[in-house]
Amino acid sequence: MNANRSHSVGIPEPDPSWHLLYRIGGISAWIFVVEVGHSRYLVSPYGESDWVRNLRTAGQGELSSKGQTEVFHASEVPVDERGDIIAKYREVAGSHIGPYFTKLPDPKDHPVFRVA
Repeated sequence: MNANRSHSVGIPEPDPSWHLLYRIGGISAWIFVVEVGHSRYLVSPYGESDWVRNLRTAGQGELSSKGQTEVFHASEVPVDERGDIIAKYREVAGSHIGPYFTKLPDPKDHPVFRVA
């Protein structure tokens, strides 16, 4: 998915803090990587999505940003540990994601993965 296509389906043009998550079952998506403590996380504001299902299955993926590509391993964060991560994500990812958390307010509806 390129930036122009993502913009055309209502996803904002990514700024440098966004990464391209790709090569997970052929699915690409713009995603924000949030740091909490000494760890990095991927949060799905849209709930269960193709990239979430594919990342669960593959257990790894690739992130691309600023011309650099990083292969990573992902582990899903248990629901009871997601609160602080989701709060930080909402703080830094931007106001356009707020409606998704209003529609799906329960942390169980927002898969979170630790990037290692």
